[in-house]
Amino acid sequence: QSESLDSHNGEVELALPDNASANISASTANGAIISGFSSLKVDKESSHGSNLKGKLGIGGATVKATSHNGGIHIRQSKSAKPESN
Repeated sequence: QSESLDSHNGEVELALPDNASANISASTANGAIISGFSSLKVDKESSHGSNLKGKLGIGGATVKATSHNGGIHIRQSKSAKPESN
């Protein structure tokens, strides 16, 4: 299973639960990548773009984000917890 997010002129914001398990790939041609997950580090950053590849949890589904003119922000959202009765 995989998901892909692509923007030509604008930023991409990706919110994932703090307990997510996924393989993450992100790249920009002209913009920065910011990650709120300590396990996701930008592995290449230049004046013309950034790249990030990493794994959350045990991996699993692939999430790919690409922005040509804009940044990418990968942030944590609260994990979904079942309601107690």
